[in-house]
Amino acid sequence: MTPMGFVIDAIGLGLFALLGGAYGLLYAASELRAERRLARFALASYAAQSSVLLAILAFSALGPIWKVFLLASGIAYYFIPRATLRYLKNLHASGEIHS
Repeated sequence: MTPMGFVIDAIGLGLFALLGGAYGLLYAASELRAERRLARFALASYAAQSSVLLAILAFSALGPIWKVFLLASGIAYYFIPRATLRYLKNLHASGEIHS
């Protein structure tokens, strides 16, 4: 891997993580506030993350195991905010919160 390839991969992986965080935040905000506009922004963030992921998979010098790991992570990013928010809603509804 060349130094420039390393920098490009680092930028791509940083964008991948940043867009995943943006998706999670916007998804939670859209569900809590019941705003379709935020839901669209959340899906746009996930679509951008998926695009970055595809570029990394196609052009990166990362090894195959890392690419499989990133692909699995990209798929998991879609479900993690949904599952987490559902768990938190159930937790609050059942009154199991202890301070």
